[in-house]
Amino acid sequence: MKINFYPSVGEICRLKRGRLNISQQELSMRSGISHQTISAIENDRRIPSLKTLKKIADALQMNKGEWDAFIEAVNNKTRRTLKGGEN
Repeated sequence: MKINFYPSVGEICRLKRGRLNISQQELSMRSGISHQTISAIENDRRIPSLKTLKKIADALQMNKGEWDAFIEAVNNKTRRTLKGGEN
């Protein structure tokens, strides 16, 4: 069994939001993404589009390294979903 040591999209989003000390509602207002969508992304129930990721990343003031990790997390989630692995 392969163990995934990489954080999920939701984990990255939650951690960064926590560091900025902002609520999901505040992130929603800053990004223009609905609160429900933010919640679904943070709980790994939704794979965001690149456009949505960019809006969230901008609202969270992500640097290049954080953005790269965000993209890699989406790629990992997409690969697992396409292979029929865990969500």
